Amino acid sequence: MRNRMGQIRELIESVRSKEDNLFNLNMEIGRKNLRISQLQGIVLQNNEDFISVKQAMIKIFRKRFEIINNLCEEYFSRKDAPEKAKLSLFNRVEEQIMNMRSENVLNDIEKSLNSIYDGVMDKLRDSFPALKPSDFQFLMLTFAGFSSKAICIICNINIGNYYNKRSRLRAKIEESDSPHKEMFLYAMR
Repeated sequence: MRNRMGQIRELIESVRSKEDNLFNLNMEIGRKNLRISQLQGIVLQNNEDFISVKQAMIKIFRKRFEIINNLCEEYFSRKDAPEKAKLSLFNRVEEQIMNMRSENVLNDIEKSLNSIYDGVMDKLRDSFPALKPSDFQFLMLTFAGFSSKAICIICNINIGNYYNKRSRLRAKIEESDSPHKEMFLYAMR
């Protein structure tokens, strides 16, 4: 009988131990389910951010190609035209370049860059508050992927000044202690 009582106690202890283990496993499952829900929320937010960035990129590309398409259309229609008509095309190209210097266009570029590059222009302003407006504009156009010649025309500088300015600004960023230094250098590629 004592032997039986010992076995019953052992079984009761075993059942309690298994119940404790089951309780702990259920708690762990609850924590894991909560973490899964959090991760699903993060994935959903990332997908929404990705869609927003993609839409901003599409808008930029369409705008850029709209200008190119208009100029190409005009060029094609005046290809065999007399010099006077070709001069008109040159003037139109010059007009488009001047439009690229407008505050509205530059603000659109800045907003798009902030959207695409995780607030890169805001971070640049915060990291380098003493940066001259012309240097800020130069970096913005560089980050946006404009060619050296396009930047020279928009910023009204010569090619030698372009390379000096680029080198000087790159060194300034490299020597800084900005937490966003790598982001800026990556955007300058």
